[in-house]
Amino acid sequence: DEVVGTVRPALLILLGAVGVVLLIACANVAGLLLARLTSRKQELAVRCALGASRAALVRQFFAGGALLAVLGGAAGIMLAVWGQDALLAFVPQDVPRLSAAGLDARVLAFTAGVSLLAALLFAVVPAWSAGHMEVFEALKETSRSLESGRSVHLRNLLVAGQVSLAVALTIGAALLLQSFSRMGQVNPGFRTDNLLIADLGLSATKYTKWQQVVTVYRQMLEKVRNAPGVISAHLAYDHPLDANWLTGFSIEGRPNEKTDAVQLRIVTPGYFAGMGQRLIEGREFDEQEDPSRPGVAIVNETFVRRYFPGGHPLGQILLSDATYNWRGQLPTRFEIVGVAADVHRPGLKTDVDPALYVCAWQAPVREMSLLVRTTNDPASAGAMLRRFALQVDPDLPIARITSMDSVVAQAVAQPRLNTVLMSIFSVLGLSLALVGTYGLVAFWVGTHVHEIGVRMALGATHASVFALVLRRSAMLIVPGIVVGLGGALFFARFLRTQLYGISALDPFTLAIVPTAVLLVGLLACLVPAWRATRVDPMLALRAE
Repeated sequence: DEVVGTVRPALLILLGAVGVVLLIACANVAGLLLARLTSRKQELAVRCALGASRAALVRQFFAGGALLAVLGGAAGIMLAVWGQDALLAFVPQDVPRLSAAGLDARVLAFTAGVSLLAALLFAVVPAWSAGHMEVFEALKETSRSLESGRSVHLRNLLVAGQVSLAVALTIGAALLLQSFSRMGQVNPGFRTDNLLIADLGLSATKYTKWQQVVTVYRQMLEKVRNAPGVISAHLAYDHPLDANWLTGFSIEGRPNEKTDAVQLRIVTPGYFAGMGQRLIEGREFDEQEDPSRPGVAIVNETFVRRYFPGGHPLGQILLSDATYNWRGQLPTRFEIVGVAADVHRPGLKTDVDPALYVCAWQAPVREMSLLVRTTNDPASAGAMLRRFALQVDPDLPIARITSMDSVVAQAVAQPRLNTVLMSIFSVLGLSLALVGTYGLVAFWVGTHVHEIGVRMALGATHASVFALVLRRSAMLIVPGIVVGLGGALFFARFLRTQLYGISALDPFTLAIVPTAVLLVGLLACLVPAWRATRVDPMLALRAE
């Protein structure tokens, strides 16, 4: 749970979406096989009359389904071989066991099992229908009466099922798209443009006194700030979107009030101006701060809301918690001298924690992040930082050089992957459902040419025939949309954890997606409806 807990829900949702697409594909193929059964009904009846058993007919359909499944499975494996590198490159690197993912015997066995399951799913309906065929009645039927009511209901049910699954999938994709869009609109609370991050680490045996640590850091900052193309340079533990150091405190005058651990951030003077992080009230740290002077601190807005709900935090005294000890280098008392704006981390977990900022010259630690803002691409400044580090201290390492834009992109990589894949699955599912609807409507037009000819011979206009076919299409699509809405409401509880800034029951999405599916479905049926209006009544009446 500790290793995969953060990505498990998203991967399970994507696995479910894949299963839905597979079900839609199986229903689609089952509808095609059922239509094929109708056209072969007299042939199968003749086979039965000549001695073929019903079990042999059922086996024939299962054999045909198995062949389709084997071909589909083989094609799927080929696509997976070609596309796995692109997919793994697109997947966020923080997904556990990503390096171990690939095609192996387990994947091939799983694919074989899924293909067999698919064959059973889409072959069982026509096989069952063939097994229950009335041979004598089938031999007497003409081409106009080959289609039984039971066969019609089965095909209608399959198409409605495809539409319902596609609607539920499309609603999920629409919600994720809106969620990801709103993530991109979140103001992180500081400027991320042209910002380079590099980690510094001083030797614990070489730098044993705080004055030594401060001297090295000041020298490094001076060199970087004087370099061409550099707008600002500051040190922090950690950078604005990273936080892994907690500390405890108490508020002077509230001896009985228990406080929680809060984020501790150690920054150099001028940090807030350099980061573009708004200082709401109070002042920044100055260069004269050191351990010999009274401790000062800056807190964020969330800190104020939680611990000073009445406002007025400036001048309040915070007492350090001996349990955390702050590495034994901080003053025991801190006066709050400023309030800074909250920093919002992009992604699903966007809750802001209380944060306590202290001056790096009063709390010199040996591991810091160097934050450099440049006038151009920050990646070009990496070599410069390494050169300056060698000049300050040949043993000073520079590690994990990256840009803040890369950090932001990584923070939303998992939601982006979820959104893209779910969108692809929804497009596939909706396309299959529309193809199934088109196929059934086209089949209906083809098998009702005589009826259409009679209607037109009796005075039906092209517009009325066109409307008749569209009504037939709507009778297939609307029930599927209604069931799909119910499915979307059921699955909303699983999708809720993957959404940001939007409800899983968003009324706009629940209204616009079904409407769009209905319109697109009717558009897909325009061609068979137009063909119905081109039927020549005389030719249709002579067809038999």
